[in-house]
Parts: sequence; C-alpha cells; structure tokens
Amino acid sequence: MGKYGYRAGARARAAWRIAGWTAAAAVAACSVGLVVAALGTGAEPVENAGAVAESGFVSGPGNTIAPVAPLELPEDPAVLMFGDSFILGHGIETSGRPAYPALLAEREGWTDVRLNAAAGTGFAATSDQPAYPDRLAAMGDDFTPDLVVLQGSVNDIKPGEVAVRIGVTRILADIAERWPDAQTVIITPMTGVQSYEKLASAYTGPALGKAHVIDATGPESWLPVDRPDLRTEDEWHPSATGHEVIATGIQTSLTALAG
Repeated sequence: MGKYGYRAGARARAAWRIAGWTAAAAVAACSVGLVVAALGTGAEPVENAGAVAESGFVSGPGNTIAPVAPLELPEDPAVLMFGDSFILGHGIETSGRPAYPALLAEREGWTDVRLNAAAGTGFAATSDQPAYPDRLAAMGDDFTPDLVVLQGSVNDIKPGEVAVRIGVTRILADIAERWPDAQTVIITPMTGVQSYEKLASAYTGPALGKAHVIDATGPESWLPVDRPDLRTEDEWHPSATGHEVIATGIQTSLTALAG
C-alpha cells in the first residue's frame, strides 16, 4: 500500500509546471490545471522547519483533538488547491523556478491538480477578487476533487480571527455538501511571525469536522523569522528556496496524516 492508503503503481513521476500563468491571469481565481512539462529546479536540498500535522483541528485551550480517520487517497487523486499569492509564486516569477503546488505535484505524481488562487485574499480577506468561500461557491461542477487543500493566508490578519473562523466554517460546509467524499487539509498561515498565532483559534473546534489541519504558523513555521533566505525581498512571500521547503513540509505532513 502507498503512504496515503493507496497501492503504489510502477509508473514514472512526471514533472510539472503551471501553464499560462501571468501576473494578470493569475488573479482570475478560476480552476487551472497543471500541465506536463520537463522542469528542474536546480536547487540544493533544504531542511524542512517542520510544521505539526494534526487530524481534526489544532489543539487550543479547552479543546481536544477530534477523532478523524487517517488521510486516505486514491493512487492519483484529483486535487484542488485554494490559496493566495503564495500559490501563485509571487516574487519568483523571473526565477524560472516553480511555486510549491507544482513541486508538490511532481513529487507526489499527481496528474490532475487545479488551482484557485488570487492575490490579497484569504478565508476572510478580499482584494479585487473575493475570499475563498465566495470563489468556491462560484466554481462550476466540472471537477470533483479527492483532496482539497486550503492554504491559510497571512492576509487574514486584517479581518481577524472571528471573520476567519466564519470563513473556514462556511467553506468546509460547502465542500462537505458539494463533494461529500473529498478529504480536506487546511494549512495555517505560513509565517513565523508570532503575532499571527492568534489566527490559530480560527482553525479549532468541531465545525472543522473531518478536516485535517497542518499547523504552519509560529515557531515551527516552514518560513521562520530567522531564515530570510526563505523569503523574497518583501519579507513575506516565499523565495524559490522557500517554495522548496514548503513543498517538503506539506509532503511530510501528508505522510503523517496518513497515520
């Protein structure tokens, strides 16, 4: 059996790139597939800072971890990834190196990955594009994911934890109704800045149901404050090397969630 509960196949693992993304097109917030292409990063291996993967929800004061079945996926799952400018690779466009969704797809051998991403957004935050719940509600019915990955956003610090909790609860309810067999993984905001830890309460509680949570905020973040090389010059977005670390961290966490 494979590490996510499926039987491993003897097939080659393709490399991937995001096709047709430009700064203008990237914020369109529509589902976009990853298209086969030969791609190498040329990056040296990096050590993962190591976020904590938990089934159910992140534990907090007065909370206990809800029992959730281990992550189990088909051999080549259909994957939907929701996010912000992190998913789009903001700040590394000219590097010729991929953002973490393409890296993760290549490492896992996923051949059907759709992205729904818009800069400046989050579970509650909006820009010229709506927040995650409204974008999900606007999606068509031409895609049925086995796995939905929801990337928490640093943009959500402005609307705050109450608004984020409402957004998280809403999108999870929509996923459960639209795709009852899909498994969901939420990643908390990827930052080591301590003030963002207060958003963690938005990812707790029974409303998360069967969702899994990967805690990527605070001291165990993949982008710790003492590793400026993992961020771009704006000190927020991951650098090309930072995307390598994120992909490794998510891959490691998915393995842990498989039990």
